[in-house]
Amino acid sequence: MMAFALLESLLITAVLAVLSAILPSKWFRDGFAYKGFIFMVVMTLAAIIFQKNLKAVFPPPTTLALYGALPLLLAAVLIGAIYRMPRVQRILLSIADRFSIMLFLYVPIGVLSMVVVLGNLL
Repeated sequence: MMAFALLESLLITAVLAVLSAILPSKWFRDGFAYKGFIFMVVMTLAAIIFQKNLKAVFPPPTTLALYGALPLLLAAVLIGAIYRMPRVQRILLSIADRFSIMLFLYVPIGVLSMVVVLGNLL
């Protein structure tokens, strides 16, 4: 589970990095940290809700589209709303800094989990 979580986190981070390279620089250059934090929180909550509601059968395409589009729309609305609130941006950056300390535990555990999974496959 931790190996999958590491891969999922790397994928989401890569998507954010690619978006920041493709989209106009002003969109992500100014406030990349708080925008990325909002995006990650919304997507994490969406993934938790999606997994909670996932049943034994694969959901129909409309449900998948809904669970994909609504979080993106919510993230865009929140980023747009917080764009003109520097105090809220500072609070979000402070929270993100506190979460970043967990990377010192999360990344090594994820890498160790990946080694275990790959070791079991071989």
